[in-house]
Amino acid sequence: MAYYTFLNKLKKEGIKPGLSRTIATLAKLGDPQKDYHKIHIAGTNGKASVSTIIASILQKSGYKTGLYTSPELTEFNDRIKINGQKIENSFIEKFIINYKSVLTRNKVSFFEAVTCLAFSYFQEQNVDYAVLETGMGGRFDATNVVSPAAFAITNISKDHQKYLGDTLAEITKEKAGIIKKNSQGATGRQREDVLAFLRQFAVAKEAKLFYAPEYIKIDSSKRDLHQQVLNINYDNIELTHVKYPLLGDFQIDNLQIALQVISLLGNINNIEAIRKGIENVHLRGRLELVHKNPITYYDVGHNPKALKKILKNLAIMYPDFDLNVIIALKKDKEYKEIGRILNKYTKNVYLFPIPQSKYYDSHQLYENWKRMYPQLEINKIDKLDNLKTHYSRKERALWLITGTHGLAKYVYIAF
Repeated sequence: MAYYTFLNKLKKEGIKPGLSRTIATLAKLGDPQKDYHKIHIAGTNGKASVSTIIASILQKSGYKTGLYTSPELTEFNDRIKINGQKIENSFIEKFIINYKSVLTRNKVSFFEAVTCLAFSYFQEQNVDYAVLETGMGGRFDATNVVSPAAFAITNISKDHQKYLGDTLAEITKEKAGIIKKNSQGATGRQREDVLAFLRQFAVAKEAKLFYAPEYIKIDSSKRDLHQQVLNINYDNIELTHVKYPLLGDFQIDNLQIALQVISLLGNINNIEAIRKGIENVHLRGRLELVHKNPITYYDVGHNPKALKKILKNLAIMYPDFDLNVIIALKKDKEYKEIGRILNKYTKNVYLFPIPQSKYYDSHQLYENWKRMYPQLEINKIDKLDNLKTHYSRKERALWLITGTHGLAKYVYIAF
């Protein structure tokens, strides 16, 4: 389609931090971002989970809800949804035709163009709320042109250092940039120094920052292959035996943040709607069970902290299973630290070759990791279908496919 040619051209031009181009372009579009309530989400890990949970609860509470996340899993339209339905190709085409000259004149980046597209779509479709996930940082992220009804900052760790800074302090400062004067928002479990900075930053902005674990009490009573069952208490709301489709202790942290944001909105208090919102969360690629024999999960985690959490949770969930990890990594990821984490949690690593220049070559990863951790069994697997045949013969085998969103198309074709 012609409009994808234009968007792909912008993508090849790379990332351009700053807000001036987005502000100028939105002004030409009539500032569509001002016509609905916004909820703004930043952080390193968990942004999509928190965003999707909030959107699901708002939708089940009767609000027409837009959701803007990135990157896509299987197709571009995954990025922009209303009440769970993807944006239509016809709107994308119309938007590019109408505003291509403006986008070109203002020299916008790919993400800036898509952000303007999302804002315009939400306006035309007359949404009540738009839940907006930052693309990478916060302070100079294209989404940071809004005045939100509430914000959230999920767990912060090192990632995208090329753009956000080499230290955790620098990265935290960038993420905190979504906190506006007199705003209100939530955060969850953070490293102590990160949490202290966020609190100080909020005070300086005269904003209210709520630490979700203090207000949202959740305990997990049981879990199976697909879900965990939770008991939830906050404000005057008590929910028991809630079937939560997102696995992992870290997803409880994300749920706490999401519910704290819902609490701050002040008008979302129908208990059954909140229950339905939580139980109907649909988010692919987050400890997603894609096959039962052998048990196989797919997770898009791609930085050391995310991968450590995933592997740790699988070790707890399946203490008597042998964990096998299939992985591909982009070249901007910390392969040395990721190798150290893999060596701690598994004996068997399978490298999946993605034939794109932005990914590590399998041979390169093999040589580096084998030198660092000679006890690791490292092999290459280029057909995920093999999991259902040859590799399923392993006794009590557990499989994790991980490392990148780019594996999604291979996973969903195979399973």
